[in-house]
Amino acid sequence: MLVAGLALVLFPGLRRAGCVQPDARDILDAPMTLVPGSHLIENLRQALAAGTAKTSGEPVAAMLLNSLVMALVIAAGKILISLPSAYAVVFFRFPLRRLCFWAIFVTLMLPSRCASSRPTRSPTCH
Repeated sequence: MLVAGLALVLFPGLRRAGCVQPDARDILDAPMTLVPGSHLIENLRQALAAGTAKTSGEPVAAMLLNSLVMALVIAAGKILISLPSAYAVVFFRFPLRRLCFWAIFVTLMLPSRCASSRPTRSPTCH
């Protein structure tokens, strides 16, 4: 069961690694291979260091680092806010204690929105 779950989780990454091929002929072959191409490391290194056309040349490694820092800061902030409030809700008796608990719980489940400094293009509708 564990092996089946692991295969299910790892399959998309393996499939993506198999798609990193050097030429269009290998990509357009009808049954795409699950085996990575011969230039897998070179292609990944180029994408991490130099970026791609879809990222406007921004290195993917910098975007991954930015995402890691944002996730760690948001997680640490939520923990720092929730610890004192959890202490208060558990150990102090006050009116509307359950309402406060659920208000805190619901706000911790909401996703954090981070505004980008880049201007965004509005999507075109057809």
